[in-house]
Amino acid sequence: MEKREENMHGEQIQGKDSSDNLSKEEKLNSMLLSTPEIITWMDWEQSSSIDE
Repeated sequence: MEKREENMHGEQIQGKDSSDNLSKEEKLNSMLLSTPEIITWMDWEQSSSIDE
């Protein structure tokens, strides 16, 4: 499974061995760690999920 994920987002989860358990937002959270947009993105993602 991690092979498949590594092929899709190898650069994002290259240092994470538990990437299989991490969701897409977790991976994005990792690469957007020091990016202020992460808060807006997370808020939007959660709002969108709750809305639908």
